[in-house]
Amino acid sequence: MPAASSSVLYPKGTNFNMDYYLSTHMPLAYKSWSDFGLKGWSVVEFGPDSDYCVQAILEWDSEESSKKALASEAAGVVMADVKNFSDKAPTFLSGKVVGTFSNDNSRIKYIQVSQFIIACLSCSVAMDNLSNTILTFLRNAWNRIIHFPSRALHLLVECFHHVGQSITSFLFYVLHGIAILFFAMIKLVLIIFGAILLLNILYITIALLTNSIKQSQARKAAKQQQEQLLRDSEEGCLLAQQRAREQEELRRHMLAEQASRQNIRQQQQERIHRDEHRTTINTDQQHRRKQLLHHQTQLELTRNFNLWRDRCNRLSQNLASVTAIPPPPSQDLAQSYKNANLTLHELKEERRLWHPDKWCGVDERYRAQVTKMATQCFQIVQSMCEKLEE
Repeated sequence: MPAASSSVLYPKGTNFNMDYYLSTHMPLAYKSWSDFGLKGWSVVEFGPDSDYCVQAILEWDSEESSKKALASEAAGVVMADVKNFSDKAPTFLSGKVVGTFSNDNSRIKYIQVSQFIIACLSCSVAMDNLSNTILTFLRNAWNRIIHFPSRALHLLVECFHHVGQSITSFLFYVLHGIAILFFAMIKLVLIIFGAILLLNILYITIALLTNSIKQSQARKAAKQQQEQLLRDSEEGCLLAQQRAREQEELRRHMLAEQASRQNIRQQQQERIHRDEHRTTINTDQQHRRKQLLHHQTQLELTRNFNLWRDRCNRLSQNLASVTAIPPPPSQDLAQSYKNANLTLHELKEERRLWHPDKWCGVDERYRAQVTKMATQCFQIVQSMCEKLEE
């Protein structure tokens, strides 16, 4: 009897294919691991409330055999085949795990048949092991206890061993072939049944499509005939309406031409009067616009000039930080002073502001440039003061 067992749990998944698992994967696992001591396998299915779908119970000669099989290259072949029927990796456990059967009777019967066949094969292997055990016992008893010179009993035991081994091997291969033939017949029956069902469905579908196509063609022909009759009757009405419409359009066109000529003459006269009136208005507006623009320009220049004077006054109070006198807003500085309409008192204040001696406290690096600018401003203000004093 096998001395060890292990379980393989397969989680539930959307792509789990039970037919492929039972018919292809488990025979592949048995074939790959039989050389490592795998004696048999059985499959149970978990209930709907469990996180797992199927449990495979593997029977081994010993725990060392199971460990060697799981670490061999054959295990890689078996694990690579898992992706063909499941999208999740299985879990390996030592010992048996009890699972509740599903309510699917057909699948349970399928599993029970496979377990029965595997049990028969396991029994044949057990018989072979039993014969080996009996032979070993008799050899030891013969060599250590009896020491009888005759070898007749030994030859009889050897013959019994070979006959038993041949019978068990024959039964093993016969049962294995029956199992393969049984599953192949089931597959063949299912394929034939599916093919017949598919052909029936295809025949019914083709017949329905043919009838629907014929009916649609008949409806289309009747509809086209009705449309042709309606089109012929409508064409006569349309021709009469078109003639009446053309005559009405011709009359309206003649009336419209007369009205358009009168409107053109009236519009030309009105345009002449509007152009004359617009010319007069535009001339007055341009003159007023020029005056307003000139006045606004003068106000802007005066405001900028006053800001420049205030800035220069602030600079004159802190000569140590002066590097240059800011340029005036207008190049014509004399005209800017005239437009400012300064009184004599304000001009005298400006003259004291721009006196060259007052700007001598500027740094020597900038003194020449600053003094030059101050002298120009002083001369302009001095001339304006002299004119006002006269």
